[in-house]
Amino acid sequence: MKLNSVNAKLEAVLETSPPSQSPVKKTSQRYSKVIKPSVVPVLAKIESLVEVESLVEVLPIAVSVSGVGIHTGKNYLVKIIPSQGKHTDESPIDFVANFEGVEYSCPALWTRLSGTSRSTALVLRGESSRKLELRTVEHFLAAAFLLDLRARVEIYCVGHSSEVFEMPILDGASEEWVRILKPTVKKSPALQNRKVWIPIRELEINDGTKKVLISPHQEGYLSRTTIYSCSVDFAPSWKESTEFKIDWMAPDAAQKDFENRVCRARTFGFVRELQALAARGLAMGGSLDNAL
Repeated sequence: MKLNSVNAKLEAVLETSPPSQSPVKKTSQRYSKVIKPSVVPVLAKIESLVEVESLVEVLPIAVSVSGVGIHTGKNYLVKIIPSQGKHTDESPIDFVANFEGVEYSCPALWTRLSGTSRSTALVLRGESSRKLELRTVEHFLAAAFLLDLRARVEIYCVGHSSEVFEMPILDGASEEWVRILKPTVKKSPALQNRKVWIPIRELEINDGTKKVLISPHQEGYLSRTTIYSCSVDFAPSWKESTEFKIDWMAPDAAQKDFENRVCRARTFGFVRELQALAARGLAMGGSLDNAL
C-alpha cells in the first residue's frame, strides 16, 4: 500500500482534535524509510494527539538489572537513571548503548522503529552514519508507560561485543519490569489528568492474517477509558478471546488492572516454530523460564 493512499484513507478516519486539544500535525514522509509506509501516518496522527508532560514525581533512585536477550541469547546489563523534573523532550525514555567507544542513542519514538517481527526493535544512532539495533523493548516500555517513567536507559553487553543490543527478557512479561521500576517513581494526584490519545473515527489496519481495529469510545471525548478486545486463533492449537478495560480517570484502579491483566501477558511460541526461528537467528535465549 502506497504512503499517499494511506494518508488519504487516514484523513477520512481522523480529523483535527477539538479546541481543547492540540491540532493534528501533518505527517512527514521522511520516516517512510524507517518503518513500513503503511504504518507511518497512523502512528503520526495518534502521537500528535498526545501532550507529553510528566505527571509523577521522579525519585533519585537508579536501578540496574541484568539478564538474557530472548532472541540474541546473550547477556545484557541495563541501568535505568530517572530524569529529574518535567521531561520536555518528545520522548520520556532515552536508550543509550556504547559500541567500540562510541555512544549510540535512541529516543523511544515510533520514528525509530527498525522492525516489529517477533519483537519491537529500535534504531540506535551515533555521531557517524553507522546504525545499531536495540531489540525487544516492548515489555520495558509497557511498564514505563504504566508508571509514567522518565529516564535514561543504558544498555551494556556482558561478556561479548555486538552491534545488536537487546533488553533482557526477564520472565517474558512486563510484570517484572513494573516491580523493578516502581521504586523510581512516586505517584502524583495529577495522574488522573493523564493525557490519552483519542480516536475520532474508526480505522482498520490489515496485515495478512493480523488485524487491528481502532474505534472511538461511546462516550467520545469525555471518556478516558481504553478498551482492548483481543482474539487469537492458532488453529488447531489455541483459540481464545478476552477484553481489558482501563479507566485512566481512576489511576489507582487503572494501574492495578494493567498490572494484573495486561502486564502478566507472557511471551509464547510453538515447538513447531523453533527450527525456523533459529534459522533466522531468533529465540536463541528462549526457555521455559521466559516463555510459554
